[in-house]
Amino acid sequence: MKETLFGEETPEIEQEEKEAEELLKEEEDILEQIEHDTETGVEQKEETRVSEIIESEEAKTEAQNSELQKSTNAGLQKVSKEEMEAKEENKPIIKALKTIEDPELGVDIWTLGLIYNLDYNKEEKKVHVLMTFTSIMCPVGPMIVQSIEQKIKLLPDIEKVSVEVVFAPPWEPTDELREMLGV
Repeated sequence: MKETLFGEETPEIEQEEKEAEELLKEEEDILEQIEHDTETGVEQKEETRVSEIIESEEAKTEAQNSELQKSTNAGLQKVSKEEMEAKEENKPIIKALKTIEDPELGVDIWTLGLIYNLDYNKEEKKVHVLMTFTSIMCPVGPMIVQSIEQKIKLLPDIEKVSVEVVFAPPWEPTDELREMLGV
């Protein structure tokens, strides 16, 4: 898994978006064929193709979840907010993260629980952020990552910031957050 979302290499998020677009195109092609077959009276093909789509999507989802879980296991693990807040060196980083809002929800990314872990290496002057988005296809994800990098680099004694986006475990709003959002 790549350590950063932006850089010289193709970012994982762009690859996931590309795969989702390709899957959508495949589904549209299959649906067009189903419509054609239905019009010509071939209803059996429709049932078979729908089953194929469902099986294909389930297999792809399972493979993606497996790959995402492997990548999560290779790096930092999700820890509680309390554990991150307990480290004195994380406090200025957390303060910076609280200034970054998810524009769709109007709540900062720290309060949303999108930050899974922080690793500050004082000697290297580097911060690694493990995070997720509210959904895999979050349209503002790249903007949020860029904001994280910019805000943390403004802190003293930090020169490098890497952001790792994972989707395993998937984001789940807390009961307190659900109440705050009215859901």
